[in-house]
Amino acid sequence: MGKASPDARADAATAAADATSSAAKGAGLAPSIVLLTNEKGRVIGRNGTTGARGDDLSALYPGLKDALANGRSGTEIWANASHGDQFLVSYVPLREGGRVVGALAAGFTLNDELSAVGNAVNHPVKLIRSSASGVDVLASSANAQKSAEANDKAALDGALTSGVSSVAASDGIVAASILEGFRGDRVALIVQAPGSLIAGAALFGLWPILGAVLIGLVLVAVAGWLLSDYIDRPIATIEEGLLAIINGQTDRRFGLEHPELGAIASRIDQLLNQLLGVEEDNTDEEGRIKSSTASSSAASSSGDDGGEDESAVAQRLAGEPAAAYYARLFQEYIAAKKSLGEATDHITAAAFEGKIKQMEQDTAQKMGKPVRYRVQAAGKEVKLLAVTVG
Repeated sequence: MGKASPDARADAATAAADATSSAAKGAGLAPSIVLLTNEKGRVIGRNGTTGARGDDLSALYPGLKDALANGRSGTEIWANASHGDQFLVSYVPLREGGRVVGALAAGFTLNDELSAVGNAVNHPVKLIRSSASGVDVLASSANAQKSAEANDKAALDGALTSGVSSVAASDGIVAASILEGFRGDRVALIVQAPGSLIAGAALFGLWPILGAVLIGLVLVAVAGWLLSDYIDRPIATIEEGLLAIINGQTDRRFGLEHPELGAIASRIDQLLNQLLGVEEDNTDEEGRIKSSTASSSAASSSGDDGGEDESAVAQRLAGEPAAAYYARLFQEYIAAKKSLGEATDHITAAAFEGKIKQMEQDTAQKMGKPVRYRVQAAGKEVKLLAVTVG
């Protein structure tokens, strides 16, 4: 976003979206769309295409507009036939100097997500939306009907009143449950139980119908729980973590293990480390550099130590007063970054010192000895290397 011209910003945003999408797929995550917008909700760049540049998403999706206006992350269903959207999208505002300058969004195809839920419960499922313009199907599993029927509408009407509802149909049972947490119109999950579950209704009166209603409610509850546990809970974890970071807990990281959203959380962790100007701790349990290439490069470069051996470096670091040590380390880090042509205006001494102290504490616990860090330029990277001082 700091590029000089609109074309340069668009090309950089598209490249960043493509890189993020590729990295996510390599980690087992497959977002259908990854895009960046400006502070007004217009697309700067999207993965895989240049055609979406300039599209005004805030005019189509009120949740994104609200997120940009109030600086909040969120999740929203993007379903718009004229725009070709049918996604479950999570987004987070991007800030610079405390001001919202845009948003990063990643979306997953609704039909694919619902097919996974439908396979889990072994019944067709649909997402149906009720709005001022009527009722329409947002997405459906592979074995579900693509349009809203009278039974779907009846179940949805009941669910809007009580939260969960079901109706008997000629070929089975249709149950609906309202899904909370989505901004905009009311959205319900519809489960269709086939007629084979209530065979013999004419012989046994109301009991099979009541049993089918109970089965429908159970299926809706199970499907809703699966969808909530699989998608909503990790999203809520990310939202809570981002709120904590906004409130000053700059050392907060996610470490979320999830087959789809875990990769996004990892990218957010890396983004936070970059924005705070501190490299991620890259030492193993014994304090050694994990990357053999980086280690050999660091060992062959004299850096800022003037050719001192490790014992001399450790002795010098151990005898340096804490205040002087952190101030010097920050200055050397900034100077090394600038020498590589990297921007450093966003790096503050307070945030840098807080992260270094946290890294020292974590590494000391791994090694069983106190450590301090030194700056090492290795090729086109600036590394922070741990040195035992006790």
